[in-house]
Amino acid sequence: MNRIKIGAPYMEKKEQKRKVIVPVTIVEEGVWRKSALWYEVDSQFEKYLYLDRVDPFVTAVLPYCMKNAFDIEVDQQTGVSEDLLFQIRCILIPTMAMADKFQGIEFLSAPVREPLINGTGVATGISRGVDSFYTILKSFEGPYKPDYFTLFNTQAYGEYGGEASVQMFERDFKIAEKLCLELNDLYGSEVKILAVHSNIQEVFPIRIYDAGSFRDAGAILLLKQLIGLYYFSTTVSLKDFTVNGSCREFEPWLFACLTTSAQRIQPVGADKRRIEKAEYIADYPITYKYLKVCRKPLMCGTDGEEYAKDINCTSLCEKCRCTVLEFMALGKLHHYDKVFDLDWVEAHKTELLYEVISKQNQKGELDFSDIYTILKYQNVIDDYMEMEVGLHVDAVWDAPPDRDYRILELMDKFFEKVQEGMCISSCLRQKDINRVGVYGYGRLGKLLCREIGFDALYVIDRKDTAVCHSHKRKPDDDFSDLDLIIITTVYNEDKIKKYLFRKGAGKVITLSELLDKKFS
Repeated sequence: MNRIKIGAPYMEKKEQKRKVIVPVTIVEEGVWRKSALWYEVDSQFEKYLYLDRVDPFVTAVLPYCMKNAFDIEVDQQTGVSEDLLFQIRCILIPTMAMADKFQGIEFLSAPVREPLINGTGVATGISRGVDSFYTILKSFEGPYKPDYFTLFNTQAYGEYGGEASVQMFERDFKIAEKLCLELNDLYGSEVKILAVHSNIQEVFPIRIYDAGSFRDAGAILLLKQLIGLYYFSTTVSLKDFTVNGSCREFEPWLFACLTTSAQRIQPVGADKRRIEKAEYIADYPITYKYLKVCRKPLMCGTDGEEYAKDINCTSLCEKCRCTVLEFMALGKLHHYDKVFDLDWVEAHKTELLYEVISKQNQKGELDFSDIYTILKYQNVIDDYMEMEVGLHVDAVWDAPPDRDYRILELMDKFFEKVQEGMCISSCLRQKDINRVGVYGYGRLGKLLCREIGFDALYVIDRKDTAVCHSHKRKPDDDFSDLDLIIITTVYNEDKIKKYLFRKGAGKVITLSELLDKKFS
């Protein structure tokens, strides 16, 4: 079995920095290699660091080990806090192993029973996102106000570390320092800001959605003799809890497992949807110039490149577009002209609305479903636009679960009418209907086309490969030349009718209405 051996910690002092370092030995398929993991903080926090246990390191490497089947062995000269060791071995690992992407592993360590000094500080992150600002602002309202803001370079500036990651982090830290000063002026507080660097993402590379929460937690545990209560900004509502998805989706449970007698990691925002948090922070002008939600620093850092802008990309990452759309739906977007390119938003508003429609069922960290509901209620998104999306981005509404049953039911009705002697082509000619469009070329559409047999019969379908009829028409054509269009789909017929009328159609009926001879 592959194994990672974690040695005893020691401290390295260099100028104004202090590093807590552990040697590691990685045994993979019989091959040994040595490395070292470290956390670095400013020298003013040296007295709060501890060297008798490896709590922050085992927490940070746990998802890598479980994903890649590495047992963990902690050197006998050190160990893990007794309560944390119990929770990791008996609760965290067995439950995570139930997820498809993780495997059960052996975790060998001595328990450390000597209590640490209980930290008395209250802290939260200052990454400046929607969740971060929500937590910061809420913490100032609560009984336990923050003493520290933290910023961690543990993975958020590039999944695998590197020089570009460091450069982006240091630039972001300077902006966070300015925000900290303004918050102190606003609330009359004296909150300090601290940074934690680490090389863990370089030694044990893993995707952020599998490990990001653990690596943030490792930095928090490093400081538990300073910080007794840490407000952690969760990104996903409790209703979307799962251990099978991103680690963000099980953060409240994860932090309960990592909370010990010396420190409490308190998730904040798990009871709120993202749109509710956006609505809350939009009432605070301090967010108008400091909000930073962009994923481009992470994406660029992962590729070893530096993202040089200090504002959000607005257009290039899904998170920016989602946030823009949230504030658009809330009527607050104009406040954020310093952090988003609103000229681009205005020029591409239709494309953004298309994205909402195509992702209307997407929930989780980025929830487009709430945006869709609001914009639909406001009539910013209408049925016509939804149909346009189906044509241009291939995102027609999800079929209902009983679609096949509806098709079979309508086929039964069709054959019943034919057996009774109904001749559809004769019925149409009696109504002086000669140019007919059949919307949809699935099972029912093909059946109807064969039955009608008109020379002037036009098949309307968005998929070229689906249409073998000689008279093909696209759904975004002009249909004013047709006498009648018959819809053969079995759901969203009313929306399709409205769309076809907008395209010049004079008469539109469903196949069911045709069989009942409802031509009005």
